[in-house]
Formats: sequence, structure tokens, C-alpha cells
Amino acid sequence: MIAVVVGCAIAVATTALLPSTELSITDSCQIAGPMQKLKSAVQGQRYWVKQLQLLDEKVRDLETLPERITKVQQMVDEQTTEVLEKNRQSMEELYSKYPKLRPSPMQEMAGALRKRADAIEHAEVLDGLERMIAERIRSLASCRPAVFAATVAGERTANPNQ
Repeated sequence: MIAVVVGCAIAVATTALLPSTELSITDSCQIAGPMQKLKSAVQGQRYWVKQLQLLDEKVRDLETLPERITKVQQMVDEQTTEVLEKNRQSMEELYSKYPKLRPSPMQEMAGALRKRADAIEHAEVLDGLERMIAERIRSLASCRPAVFAATVAGERTANPNQ
């Protein structure tokens, strides 16, 4: 029983001493979770300096995310266009052999409308994603002064003559 308690205490102490690898600040600029609160208490300024670094990295990552999404989307669009063109050519060969399989003008119109609806929905999803990203950036930016103040407060505690 004592070994289990000592083992747990060692595990908690080790975890508390390890530097944070993820941003642990909520949207209300509070520390997220009891383990992170323990890390903050044990690590002091070192914890807040790492959180400030992680916060800045997260903001930079979020700021470049729309551009990265656009690049991936362009690659997907190019590959999709190639596949669709090959498919269209195959279908034309099939239709030349079996003309009755060709879709009617109404079916083609319905397909075009579905494609248009998909494009509208896709654009709407991207707009929503960009709004969420912008909101998260604003939230993190609003927490930066508090996190920065915690790093400075830690310096003053460590060096009272400053």
C-alpha cells in the first residue's frame, strides 16, 4: 500500500516538474485542469514562460491555418479535376457504345445543381471555419497580457530588486 502511494506521489511530482507541451489556458484566461495548476504552482515562472511561448506559437499556427487549408484544397481540387476528366472520358466511351446509358438533360441539370449546392456548402463551411479560427485568435490574444504578466510577476518574485 505504501509503495503504491509513494509511486503515485513520484508520478505526480515528476509530471509536475516536466515542462508543459501544450497550451493550458482556457478562453477565460485561466489554467485548464488540476494537473496544470499543480505544474504552475511547482514550476512558477518557468511554467508561465512556456505557456507564453506556446500561446504565441498557437496564434502563429492559427494565423497561417487558412493559407494552409487553401493550399491543401488547391491540391485536392487539381487531383479531383484530373480524376473527373478521366472519368468523363471513360463515360463518353461507354456512352458511345451504349447511348441509352447517357443521362437525360434533366439528370444532367440535377447533377449540375447538386454540384453547385456542394460548392455553396463547401464555401459556407470554410467561412465558418475561418470565423472560428479568428475567434480563437482573438481569445488567445486577449489572454496574452495576463500570461505575460504572470511571467513578469514570476521574475519580480525571483528578483525582488527589479
